Amino acid sequence: KYALVDHALSRATKGLIGILEVDGKADDSVILDKSGDSRKQLGEMKH
Repeated sequence: KYALVDHALSRATKGLIGILEVDGKADDSVILDKSGDSRKQLGEMKH
């Protein structure tokens, strides 16, 4: 699960938070940084 918070944290107290829940294997074709090497830089994502 990943918490998605509005950029203004003061609005988070008003309910502007969402939860993204994912399952399955990490897929670099979905999320890549500009170098194309996101899993090595960010660490293996656990779902």
